Amino acid sequence: MNKKHILFALVASGLSVFGVSALKAQSEPKSASTTSMDGDWVGRLAENFGNLKIIIHIKTTPTGIEGTTDSPDQDAYGLPISTITVNGDDLTYRINSIDVTFTGKMNAEKKEISGSFFQRGMVSKITFQTLASAMAKIPSELNFRYGRTIPNDFRPSPEKGECKITLKNKTADYICLGLINSDGNLQYGWADGNAGMPVFYVSPNSQTNAQKPYSPSVGSAFVILTISGKVIGYGKPAKAGYYELVID
Repeated sequence: MNKKHILFALVASGLSVFGVSALKAQSEPKSASTTSMDGDWVGRLAENFGNLKIIIHIKTTPTGIEGTTDSPDQDAYGLPISTITVNGDDLTYRINSIDVTFTGKMNAEKKEISGSFFQRGMVSKITFQTLASAMAKIPSELNFRYGRTIPNDFRPSPEKGECKITLKNKTADYICLGLINSDGNLQYGWADGNAGMPVFYVSPNSQTNAQKPYSPSVGSAFVILTISGKVIGYGKPAKAGYYELVID
């Protein structure tokens, strides 16, 4: 079985781990604790879990700490976290309905939580960062949005000017930049910044050569893809310039 599909096969019903039935899970009583980790956190699982992005939302209420989790790559949102325990800089949460446990520790700067994600005998290291800090890395001029599905009306709107984009890959997969043409079809073929050449992939924890960035025109509709063709996100440059696009 392809490793990227393991996560989808873990539930006996055949639904994905963050599928529709899972969203109906009822949360259990929460344990009250500190508010040091309240907020929105985002991370990405390793390849053996399909390189899925995970977002957790933590908040303290009068009855204790509550949380939900999202899996945007599976179009699933708001799955209740069953129990959360915060002890100083240590975080543990449990989602009973899908047999998930996470244990981790916040760094000294209070900006990352690193640990291990366990599910039914499988484990992935994952580092969560604040959602705000993750989005702050993305230049607003690129109008980039994370998302697995490309909108039907996503089309180029050509203007004068050219962009230089250095793609920085923080995921556990190989990624590349493709274009959407005026008919809405995906065009592969970027190498050394030039369209029409063999596909050039950026390896995990690496980036494009700063001397050979991607060079889409202003108004072009671009998509970031994994080596298996999965969409990570899409954007459309609004202004000429040199930009670094960090994909977490």
